[in-house]
Amino acid sequence: MSEWVSNHTNEKIPKFLQQPLPTDTKVVLLSALYFAAQWKHPFMPEFTKMLPFHTPNGTVMVDQMLNMGSFSFAHDSLSLQ
Repeated sequence: MSEWVSNHTNEKIPKFLQQPLPTDTKVVLLSALYFAAQWKHPFMPEFTKMLPFHTPNGTVMVDQMLNMGSFSFAHDSLSLQ
């Protein structure tokens, strides 16, 4: 199963299952999300840096992207007067 997930996510999720399943397993439901599209406003590679990312299991170093610009945003469910 991990190999199938790896193949279908362009190896971005290389080891979905961390441990072998018990031999008496009858059904397995897997869920994974893989974003494979172009950004409307691409990130600038020169601003991508390895920085700490904090998780419940500790801190890991990951590529973090930064983009600068003016981006419109609207939220029409606010009841402001």
